[in-house]
Amino acid sequence: MSFNIGSGGMGGMGPGGLLDGFGAGAEHQGQAFNWRVTARLLQFLRPHWRVLILAFLAMLGATGLTLLIPYLLKVAIDQNIGAGEYPGLVPTPLFTGAA
Repeated sequence: MSFNIGSGGMGGMGPGGLLDGFGAGAEHQGQAFNWRVTARLLQFLRPHWRVLILAFLAMLGATGLTLLIPYLLKVAIDQNIGAGEYPGLVPTPLFTGAA
């Protein structure tokens, strides 16, 4: 008894054959996005809209803080190290760690 993945022992029904034939209806062939399916999936998200908004805002905040780190390093290098103001470097790692 042998077992082959993706080769045609059973009429080409390996994982590759199944994926190629999945959802291959004549009217939807080659279509990457379907509004009807999206609307059905959004119905499942409707009860969780508050959590989704909170997650979206948290994502925006995390992105902003991530973009703040290179700016803080620029300030540390240009203003503090370049001017020889080493005590001014103390807040930079604190702000970078917070971001």
